[in-house]
Amino acid sequence: MELRTLNTYGVTKYGGEVFKCGCGKTHELHTKAIYFESGAVSKLPDALELCAPPLSLAFVAVEKSIADKLEPRIDKVISRGGFRVAMHVYNGSPKPDLESVSELKVPEDARIMVGVGGGVIADIVKYKAQQLSLPCVIFSVSPYGVGVMTPSAMLSENRIEQTFRTAPPVAVVCDTELFRAGPNRLAAAAFGGLVSKLTALFDWKSAALINSEYYCEPLFDAALSVIDECLNRVCGGVYDARGVVAGIAEDNLKFSAVCQLTGSSRLTSGAESQCAHALKLLFENEDRKCFLRGENEFLFARIIMKMYKNLLTKCGAFFVPPPDNNLRMELMAEYFGLDEAGIAEKIRPIIAGRAQKLCAYKVGEYRGELYSLACDFDVRLARAWKAFKRLYDDDGFALIDYIDPTDASLCVSLAPDLKEKYTMLTYMKNAGLLEDYLR
Repeated sequence: MELRTLNTYGVTKYGGEVFKCGCGKTHELHTKAIYFESGAVSKLPDALELCAPPLSLAFVAVEKSIADKLEPRIDKVISRGGFRVAMHVYNGSPKPDLESVSELKVPEDARIMVGVGGGVIADIVKYKAQQLSLPCVIFSVSPYGVGVMTPSAMLSENRIEQTFRTAPPVAVVCDTELFRAGPNRLAAAAFGGLVSKLTALFDWKSAALINSEYYCEPLFDAALSVIDECLNRVCGGVYDARGVVAGIAEDNLKFSAVCQLTGSSRLTSGAESQCAHALKLLFENEDRKCFLRGENEFLFARIIMKMYKNLLTKCGAFFVPPPDNNLRMELMAEYFGLDEAGIAEKIRPIIAGRAQKLCAYKVGEYRGELYSLACDFDVRLARAWKAFKRLYDDDGFALIDYIDPTDASLCVSLAPDLKEKYTMLTYMKNAGLLEDYLR
């Protein structure tokens, strides 16, 4: 299939496709099947048959609140389909960390793992399946699914996020009726989380120009077209969360398919993700209520894109004193409640001398191209802002004063780096351009 036809079909057409790309490579979608329909829970046995023969043992990980409301019950659906079932039910919402992974006691004769839940369960199951060399199936109950099909899992160790390489799921099952039955803010989080990936796209482009990272223009364009499709879907003027949530969920899966084609989590791990993680750490440490991940990512995407625009208007203003990483570690320990020894591993070493001058030179050299892209993406984010608010029952009233200027400054300047992902925010930190936020 030609990559340019990626958005021509419904998401269910993508399973197992190989895409010919203008970059000269072929990109394969290893996920063999995507079941996206009303009543899709009945398709679970079909998904399992792609992994193992009937009578095999399927190990299911699910949150209790989800297991209780699913009808028919997951274990009964799987057993009626001819598979044996073992389950681990999390009593509360599992945290996206390695401790939650360690709770899973998978029987030795298990041949498939099944994750039932949102992005956290998907990452936990993908990680555990990779450890045990087992195939996995994800039954997604959340419309925010940009990371469901990525070949990676984002989990915390000692409260600091890391990206771990995994195999993608063999199949994904989504029951659209579950999306429509959820609260409206889930639609807002799914929409905002997807649109926030404009920041990740910008970071990918800038990393290619500044840091010589692998980059594929057709995949960049494909990801952007999915975001634009979602923008057009939601910004049409009728802000009915329940009416558009299934479409938003499908757009999330399309974006996740593009992510898988890139072979990494690059498109889900921009500066917006770094800052959303920092906000969660900050609010946990101060015992404040934190919104959903997609909501936080969107709010920071708007802040960060304006910072990028401001940076790129200052041609030549890139040579400043190096960052004070000792101060940064002290503040991360104070505001995020982190252990300084663990923090040291998450702060990039200072790039000095010729290497730093080369980065500064490239930022200046590509300033015009990057500034134009930042302006373009800022317009898209501004367009999304009104629709994002209208998806809430209170038209976004709850967003007022949720993140104050001090919160934003702390998160932007102290967000732990994803070492494997170079962002423009990482460049700004390393170049000492965020030191004023620390004072």
